[in-house]
Amino acid sequence: MSTGLLDRDGCIPGCFYTRDDGTTIEYKLKTDPPEAAFWTTYKLKPSHIKVVGKYDRKTKSALAKEICDEITRHEQSKPKPSIEDKIRKKRQAARRQHAEVGEK
Repeated sequence: MSTGLLDRDGCIPGCFYTRDDGTTIEYKLKTDPPEAAFWTTYKLKPSHIKVVGKYDRKTKSALAKEICDEITRHEQSKPKPSIEDKIRKKRQAARRQHAEVGEK
């Protein structure tokens, strides 16, 4: 895997989170494997979020949990296609597959 996206610690740098009060928090995302950051099935944990900046340990932990909760909430709010939509889409794709007799 190419590590062009990762910093020397194996984290994805340059992530930002803006809180409701307008303050912006910079953080890094460190997942194992690194590609997991882009998987929709990966269960993100607060320990995967590394807050950048001068904060005490307790504040960093609280910020990491807040960021993780926000990311998780945002991912869960995406509408998932229903089974009826999947079936309808499959049936629409199953159109004429073979040429009829006499056609070229």
